[in-house]
Parts: sequence; structure tokens; C-alpha cells
Amino acid sequence: MKTLSVVIPALNEEHGIGRVLEEIPIAKLKSMGYSVEVLVIDNGSHDKTPHIAREKGAKVIIQPIRGYGNAYKAGFANATGDIIATGDADLTYPFSILPDVIHLINDKGLDFINTDRLTTLNRMLWRVRMSGAISY
Repeated sequence: MKTLSVVIPALNEEHGIGRVLEEIPIAKLKSMGYSVEVLVIDNGSHDKTPHIAREKGAKVIIQPIRGYGNAYKAGFANATGDIIATGDADLTYPFSILPDVIHLINDKGLDFINTDRLTTLNRMLWRVRMSGAISY
């Protein structure tokens, strides 16, 4: 069985981290032959983020050196997966697409895929701007 590591930097995300972790389709990924390791990299939260993450089955790595890049460095250093997926703890990345992404990686023999969480948002803003509803 292969392993998928999901690395999620987090700083005071108690309102989103539980739903983010619940969105990871662990059963589907297991049926595809992947064990799933979920690493939440806590970057100094003062709320219940690490507690909630542990309750939801994630391994929490404490990264005391602040910064998004430092959180990712700690996550990558602790990840054991054959594939590493990343995303934020604020519900802006749809972890539900992981099975499709893994199929694409395997079918196309890819080493890396980058997703874009802003395309839909940018199109919506463009339509709003074009309609004259907001101005800058």
C-alpha cells in the first residue's frame, strides 16, 4: 500500500480545521490503495486548533518558528508519503478532489500538480467588476 501525506499549515483555525479534516476522503483513498497520513502543522495557535486536529485523527506537528513557509518545511520534513498533498486549514482548498488528483498523477505519470483555488473567485470578481457593481 502507498501512503498519501496531507500537510496542512494552521494558525488559529479552530473554526475551520475540523471541517477541513472531515473533507479528506480517507475511505475512498484507502479503497484506491493509499493509507493516509494527515499532518497539521500548528504555527503557534492560541485557540483549540491543535486539540481539534488531534480529535479528528491528525498528527499535530508544532512549528514554533512563525511563517507559512516554516510550517510547510516542518510538514515536509515529517511527511512519509509517496505523494504529498497540501492545502490550507480555512476551507479554501477542496480536499475532496484528492482521489481525482491521485488518479491524474498515476495515469499521466506526473511528479507535481498545482491547483488554483482562486480561478472561480477571480471570474466572479471579474463579472462583478464588469457589471459595475463595485469599483476600485
